[in-house]
Amino acid sequence: ETVAYSEENNLFADMADTLDNTLDKLEKRLKSAAGMISSESFRSAFAIAYPMLDATGDVIMAWMLLWRAQTARNAMDSKNRAFYEGKIHAARFFFDTIVPVTMGKLDAVPAGENPAVSIDENSF
Repeated sequence: ETVAYSEENNLFADMADTLDNTLDKLEKRLKSAAGMISSESFRSAFAIAYPMLDATGDVIMAWMLLWRAQTARNAMDSKNRAFYEGKIHAARFFFDTIVPVTMGKLDAVPAGENPAVSIDENSF
């Protein structure tokens, strides 16, 4: 809904597009992990739990910041203009600096057998 609103109103469309792409990538990785849970490589699904949780938090934060930026843009006529400009700058910062790292985390999550769980116990 937030992405659609941005696209319909041409409001922060670049951030909305980035959020949409990041969400698609997260969804694909989560579906892959869900498939691993019911297979012989179920341990790999648990090994990627932390990076997936981290990426999920970043996507949720990106969504909230985009929503806040939209709300701030609609309230710019108020006497608290500087406060609302700060909300927009915070969203821009997050999308320019944190979301690319999140995309990298999602790219780094193995889609198949995770090397962390395939190490023989005697290797330690």
